Amino acid sequence: MFAAVAVGCADIVLTRSIDWARTREQFGQPIKGFQAVRHMLADAHIAREQAWTAAIAARHEAFRADVWAAQAFTLARRSIELGIQVHGGVGYTWEVGLQHHLDQVLELDSLFGGDR
Repeated sequence: MFAAVAVGCADIVLTRSIDWARTREQFGQPIKGFQAVRHMLADAHIAREQAWTAAIAARHEAFRADVWAAQAFTLARRSIELGIQVHGGVGYTWEVGLQHHLDQVLELDSLFGGDR
């Protein structure tokens, strides 16, 4: 269940990052057109999908749930960190609030013995 919460956090940040890339303009054009931003969004999407797969596997393989959950936490964290980077400097501010999702995943990971 906690792995699914981590995936939900990653999903929220990814959705907000995609919306941000569509509306934020730099050099007179939306940043969604920049190759580096597209790569970060693609990598965030892949990490989120892999985290979701790990959360599903944790549910179906109870004897290895701790391993799958740890992988889900790591991948969700990666997805969230990339989403924050897409926002640039504003991604780290309290006004945007993305750090709350990262904090939640880090807390869940630490509860299950993660030291990442």
